Amino acid sequence: MNIKIKNLYKKFRNREVLKNINYDFYEGYKYAIIGPNGSGKTMLLKALSGLIIPSQGSIYIDNKEMHKDFRFYESLGLIIETTKFYPNLTGYENLKLLASIRKKISDEHIIKTLKEINLLESKDQQVKKYSLGMIQRLAIGQAIMEEPKILLLDEPTIALDDDSRDMLFNILDQFKRKNKIIIVATNEKHDLKDKYDKFVLISDGEIKRSGDINDY
Repeated sequence: MNIKIKNLYKKFRNREVLKNINYDFYEGYKYAIIGPNGSGKTMLLKALSGLIIPSQGSIYIDNKEMHKDFRFYESLGLIIETTKFYPNLTGYENLKLLASIRKKISDEHIIKTLKEINLLESKDQQVKKYSLGMIQRLAIGQAIMEEPKILLLDEPTIALDDDSRDMLFNILDQFKRKNKIIIVATNEKHDLKDKYDKFVLISDGEIKRSGDINDY
């Protein structure tokens, strides 16, 4: 499968936030979207997720056009900015509630996901008692639990300690081996070559450079 972006342009309140974006994403690769704050990284992920409608241009997933053939792609995992959970529900209850929308996974699969993100021992604890790192791990859990074909993650390592970062990238490696499309917006540049396959450098709403991560 692939995602094709053609001449994508988005304007908000007289401000151009995405300008003539053209790029193809393919399954089996981990992509790093790199750029300073305000460069357009999050807006690009919002466009790919269907959360914003382009002012001009098109996005195709498997040759079907977003906002024409479908509004939201049916197999997509997403972290955009801060993921909101119900604070008085437990971690398990929050994931179960989200899973009830599509009814694609069992309770046993939710437990498996909680174990994978190292929250099994805290599954019956109210989310309002979670640390920031635990909340971020729960956000990762909700994004991956249905094993989507596309993962869009906006700064997923925020508040994660070293062990949790390793957990995240192990999960991304598993998704890569299953031929998923993994797209991560990140400001972390120190270990890009160890974590990703491709890079897309965005500045001022435009793609300035892209290619293999070893060429970054």
